[in-house]
Amino acid sequence: MHHDVVRRAGEANGLEICGILAGRGDHADRVFPIRNAHADPRRRYQMDPLDQLRAYREIEDADLAVVAYYHSHPDFAKGELSATDLAQATEGDYALYALVYRGILRAFVVAGGAAREVPVEVTERA
Repeated sequence: MHHDVVRRAGEANGLEICGILAGRGDHADRVFPIRNAHADPRRRYQMDPLDQLRAYREIEDADLAVVAYYHSHPDFAKGELSATDLAQATEGDYALYALVYRGILRAFVVAGGAAREVPVEVTERA
């Protein structure tokens, strides 16, 4: 799954990708790619509302939960959540966001408008 997200970001030809990671607890088992519907996908992302709704339904039907939201940054950007990312982090007081930058997946907890990086542990499927 980790490799799928990183690969997809690398194949996006400089466009930002986005999606949802779902699973149980803090372990993500499935990737739900969402179409980037932003008018300027080289600099920003906006999850397509219909794709996002479809993903939420599939997550619920599979008895999973949203573990994190992910997107990528192009190489000219920074490898951290931007001010825009933080302003758009509206999933409650505490949420996990994953960012792919230059082939590396990083995770951030967003709480109270600030981001704190947390470790990403990649495990093999049993």
